[in-house]
Amino acid sequence: MTHKQPFEETHHQLIEQLQQLPLHQPPPGLGTEILARIRQRPAGRRLRLTRLFSAPAVLTFRPAVTVCLAAMLIGAFVLGRFSTRITDADPLQLADAEAAYLAGRELLAAEKRTDALALLRHAARLSPENPEFALWEGIAHWTNDQPDQERASYLRGLRVAPDSLPLLVNLGHHHLSNGDYQQALDSYAKVLTITPEEPAAWYNSGLIYRQLGQKEQEIAAWKNYLHRQRLGIKALRAVERLNGAGDFSYRAYWIGTQRVIVHAQALLAAEPLAADLQHEAAMLAAMLTDNQALTLTITTFCSGDANRARHRALLFKRLIAETATSPVDRRIAVSWFDSPETIPFPGKEQDRPAEDLLLFGSSTHQQNKEVSI
Repeated sequence: MTHKQPFEETHHQLIEQLQQLPLHQPPPGLGTEILARIRQRPAGRRLRLTRLFSAPAVLTFRPAVTVCLAAMLIGAFVLGRFSTRITDADPLQLADAEAAYLAGRELLAAEKRTDALALLRHAARLSPENPEFALWEGIAHWTNDQPDQERASYLRGLRVAPDSLPLLVNLGHHHLSNGDYQQALDSYAKVLTITPEEPAAWYNSGLIYRQLGQKEQEIAAWKNYLHRQRLGIKALRAVERLNGAGDFSYRAYWIGTQRVIVHAQALLAAEPLAADLQHEAAMLAAMLTDNQALTLTITTFCSGDANRARHRALLFKRLIAETATSPVDRRIAVSWFDSPETIPFPGKEQDRPAEDLLLFGSSTHQQNKEVSI
């Protein structure tokens, strides 16, 4: 492997950036004008005398430094001219829809919302059959706090591409932010008909059902979301709302310093699927393998049947140990009870289902940690 010098990296980066600039025909007569300006003129008598007495005695030439400085100056000039041209240009002067779209996206990323909107609107008008242009025109209207125009852009794009997922999802978001819950649900329902794996549609549907007080639909939405997504703050919120609605099929456990979401219902099913067991076991096995100081305790509950609870706890321990890539069985403890778990709620206690699962994890290196200043 070869390593480039800093000036070479700058030079190649400049070349790549210049190659990405849009190509335009030079104005007529530009070459003649440039040559006329740089044509050598005879030096006057005073200039020749000045050069004679002020000429340096020694000249030092450093190719690497010269090339780097020249590349930086040329790049700054060309890119600066290009940036100024985009920012100050009248969007109607851009006859190419793709160029207007790309320039608008760049300006939107630079938070120049008004200029970006002008270019993205222009691109959408030049190419009304392109749903992506309609989508980003709508997004630009959203950044400029223009909800009516935003909705109109999405709807215009959907007339061309009725099954466009980005347009449908963004239209659902628009309706949700404006409190039009039923219209938002309709948009998300169409999204899920096309792609049942879209987590944003499930999550926002859960929010809407929660707002409407439709508990069964809310629980179903959270479970569908968690079936597809268990990482991130939204997944933890979905678990909290699901448990708050009285459903504990998914639970979040503290394993060491991390909160891990486990599909407890899949592990406690009368005939658990091997794929479900393997998925949950693999997740915990990876944690135990990565952190050799981590210990795990598996606790199972089965009302009136201690043997069944014991069997479940030992089965899950064995699956985790077999899945791990290093020995972890000594760091997994099990316990079981022949009574249901009871979870305290504010002002009351609620008995859990006849069968349940709890997981506890801790890291030994974090215990008795002394800090001095």
